[in-house]
Amino acid sequence: MDVCHGIQTCIDVTQVSNADRGTDTMPTLDIIATERLLRLALTSSQMLADTAARHINRLDSRFRQGLNCPPISPRRHNKRDLTLRRSE
Repeated sequence: MDVCHGIQTCIDVTQVSNADRGTDTMPTLDIIATERLLRLALTSSQMLADTAARHINRLDSRFRQGLNCPPISPRRHNKRDLTLRRSE
């Protein structure tokens, strides 16, 4: 969840800064800092996707081998997350 919050913060800050560019208000970030934050958000989302793919592959492999997979803890995932996983 920390990575998701970091991505959200990066994108929020860059959006506010870009919105200020068309007004008399001084942008929060210069163009280089804005690009760096967007690159950080992109790299973080790619890392998160890679981690999720490895986890899915590991669970799929265990399922195919007939091993019992640990149940998804309801404390770590909300009901919407569980519904999305079933439909994929």
